[in-house]
Amino acid sequence: MANLGRLLLKIDLDQKGSRKILYTLNQVIDSTKKVDDAGAKVARTFSGPVVQAFNQVKDIAIQIARSSVQIGSEFEQSMQTVAAITGETSQVMRSLENEVRRLGATTSFTAREAADAMGVLARSGMEAADLLKVTGEVLLFAGAAGTTLNRSA
Repeated sequence: MANLGRLLLKIDLDQKGSRKILYTLNQVIDSTKKVDDAGAKVARTFSGPVVQAFNQVKDIAIQIARSSVQIGSEFEQSMQTVAAITGETSQVMRSLENEVRRLGATTSFTAREAADAMGVLARSGMEAADLLKVTGEVLLFAGAAGTTLNRSA
């Protein structure tokens, strides 16, 4: 009979222990659900602004790419104009283009503006060798005098 009592007590203790384990597991599950719910709420709260920010960055990147293509094509057009006016060979045009790029990088004017100034000087009858020497001086004068490149050229 004592053995039966011990067995029943052990079963009761085991059941209470199992209940404690189940209770603890239920608490963990509830906590996990709360974390999931909180995570979902955070995701809902921030997904709108995050998506908006991403779209804004994407739109800016597209605008930059379009502007770069436009600037590049305008520069190429200006250099083609210089080539048409001067009638120079591709080797001489490479030298003129390198000078224009250098001026665009080292002055307050863009490479396209330098190419446009070179075109104005070429229209006045200046030879390619003189264009290489004078264009930089014209840009410096225009910058110092605060005038347009057309007037300075």
